[in-house]
Amino acid sequence: MPLGLYISVPFCRSKCSYCNFASDVFSSSIFQRYIDRVCADIFRSAEISEEMGGVSDRAIDSVYLGGGTPTVLDIAELQRLFVTISQNFDVQPGSEITVECAPGTLTPALLDLLPRCGVNRVSLGAQSFIDQESRSVCPTSACTCSRSMKIPASAAN
Repeated sequence: MPLGLYISVPFCRSKCSYCNFASDVFSSSIFQRYIDRVCADIFRSAEISEEMGGVSDRAIDSVYLGGGTPTVLDIAELQRLFVTISQNFDVQPGSEITVECAPGTLTPALLDLLPRCGVNRVSLGAQSFIDQESRSVCPTSACTCSRSMKIPASAAN
């Protein structure tokens, strides 16, 4: 039976008042070290599983990058994560590949990258599409949802 792979990216641009997830605001200098470690653990996943008495299957049928907000990572860091996954697991055809996003992190470059990495689902963490409400629970999410939700034509194909 194929596995589902969940990778936590515990970084946010700000910590929202309602959030109780293991995430926080860190300097972007931490991001690279974290990605280095996650990629090393993915590379060693069969060995780690065996050490814990488990059996590792290379076949996976879902990938979920959650958080935090994985899309606060640099494009190169996200791409490296997906390349490492594809080099170490057999991502099955038709797999659901999801990335959690905050509206203010959706850039044209990111929207171009995600489908090239196989992402076919975005979990959009919009707490409200009314900007005043959204800012009331997360004051630094001052990006308006209406402005950030304009998807470039290249990403809509």
